[in-house]
Amino acid sequence: MKELIEVNNRAIDMNIPLQPASCALYIEMGMPVYLSKGSEKNFKITTPEDIEIFKALLEAKRPDWLKL
Repeated sequence: MKELIEVNNRAIDMNIPLQPASCALYIEMGMPVYLSKGSEKNFKITTPEDIEIFKALLEAKRPDWLKL
């Protein structure tokens, strides 16, 4: 988290527009970005459509994807 704050502060100092996605800011600043394999079931809810998808997953007959 500390690194992300520092990168944002440097971007502000350099008049580089801040990005909503951290990875886009890292690329803009010339910093490395790494990818990792994950599950498609792990998604960010950012739109009303995402909420509908999440509701459908909760109501699915096979709740084995949900790990509490």
